[in-house]
Amino acid sequence: MLVIMNNLSKKDRINMVFSSLKENGEISSQADLAKAIGASEATISKALKGEEKALTDNLLKRISRRFIQYSLDWMANGIGTMLNNCGCSSADDESIYHPSSDGIRSEGEAEEEGRKSESEQARFYKEQAEFYKEQAEFYKQQLDSLKGRQ
Repeated sequence: MLVIMNNLSKKDRINMVFSSLKENGEISSQADLAKAIGASEATISKALKGEEKALTDNLLKRISRRFIQYSLDWMANGIGTMLNNCGCSSADDESIYHPSSDGIRSEGEAEEEGRKSESEQARFYKEQAEFYKEQAEFYKQQLDSLKGRQ
């Protein structure tokens, strides 16, 4: 079993998740994240600043339950990768918070949102693949550099 660990702090990891959620249009602000997971805006602000009293395992569990594509092990301990390897996204969860939604959709709107979600999910996975490809190239260069020194 391969276990990937990184040197990022918990603060860095939570900020990466927050940025990813914003980039993917799942939230647009700290207030949106707070509302989505049932936390206060102050707690989110403090967590993003790395304050340990706010950056609790319970907070991370709430994020991973609401946005299931993010790995709790990675957020809490830096083990594995940021994204779960399940092919899932928060769009699969009917209870996901959508800042612009009043919760009432016509059948046509729901169908259109499903197509939009699939398109956004495809874009997200494409971006993630590109990111990991760049990471792999970086580590390959580091390895080649080490081999050259020996």
